Amino acid sequence: MGETGRPEAWGPWMRGNRIVILFASVLSLHACREVPEDRDRTGVDVTLIQDPSLKLDQVSISGTLDGEPLLEPSLVPEEPEPLNNHDNSVVILLPDEAAGRTILLRVDGLSKGAIKASGQEPVFVPDGRLVDLDMTLGAPAICGDGLIRSGIERCDDRNIRPGDGCGSDCLVEQGWRCEGEPSLCHTCGDGTCDPGEDICSCPADCIWAVCGDGFCCASGHENTCTCHADCGSACGDGCCNGDERAATCPEDCA
Repeated sequence: MGETGRPEAWGPWMRGNRIVILFASVLSLHACREVPEDRDRTGVDVTLIQDPSLKLDQVSISGTLDGEPLLEPSLVPEEPEPLNNHDNSVVILLPDEAAGRTILLRVDGLSKGAIKASGQEPVFVPDGRLVDLDMTLGAPAICGDGLIRSGIERCDDRNIRPGDGCGSDCLVEQGWRCEGEPSLCHTCGDGTCDPGEDICSCPADCIWAVCGDGFCCASGHENTCTCHADCGSACGDGCCNGDERAATCPEDCA
């Protein structure tokens, strides 16, 4: 682990248009200086698609598992340098705890330190295999600007202070509900499951999850089989859904 407590990242920033990041849950790692040639590793091979006119020079990569941080935000490269024109490939090797589960992966594209584009996708991570993910970086998600970026933010109250209902990551805090743009937040527990609440954000009032709201609610029994719209899909998860077909994923669709 680095001095900041974040997982360290090794590997070249670019080799062609390919990036390698190695994240792990162990305390020490050996540096990896080559792009992994085999795909028998637990992780995600992400192709980032961005607008070249934005002139991005860094990306910030983070991820959560069941609403808890899995990958703390990490800047790649450490020092800004221009990204390739349209897309870059990022290989992220994940700790064992992510295998067989759905993670929520977020990428922010930066230019001179400012967020210019954002993307977030749920992805099911098979054990011992890299899974491919195409992520388009769209409108920027800037927590604290009072605007809610659909699919990434669930609230934005024009600040990043925790404890007021809308957290520093612009997700609704446990026991609260938030409405409007900018968001006004109220405490959960009035006995009514209101729009924007579900069992993950307000278990006191709600007994179900809402498939299609952009967030994979594991405690509401959402997963790649019951709600691939929120939780993603991947060949090998036991469910034939999304873009999977017998020709592309016989183990799920035969």
